[in-house]
Amino acid sequence: MEVKGGNPLTENYSVLRPEVLTRHDGAPLAQRNALFLKTLLSSDAVVIAGQAASHCVKSSIDDLLGEILAQDPALAAKVYILTDCMSAVTVPDGKGGFLADFTPQAEDAFQRFADAGMRLVRSTDPVESWPGIKL
Repeated sequence: MEVKGGNPLTENYSVLRPEVLTRHDGAPLAQRNALFLKTLLSSDAVVIAGQAASHCVKSSIDDLLGEILAQDPALAAKVYILTDCMSAVTVPDGKGGFLADFTPQAEDAFQRFADAGMRLVRSTDPVESWPGIKL
């Protein structure tokens, strides 16, 4: 587990790097979480869950995928996304519908991650049935 957002001067949608890395004058403000990235990329399997699938989790996986593609696209196969342990941001309208519903964006991101080789799994599926898992 990794906690994000420790720097009050920049937003952290992604757990791997803040949204803004430099100040207005070009000086460093924050940096990507290189140690956590190294841990993830050297692990046998990476299981991802959290909130929200359409925003923070998506940003974290996007950053992870960028690192994977830069190093070795085959590493994507060791990433398991627990699709039923997260949800998209929605804003109810009080009448049974939604003022905003980011579910399509989350679903598009899941498809993009799967197309890159990451595994979409459910928490209710036995781990030994997950593709590529060697217990």
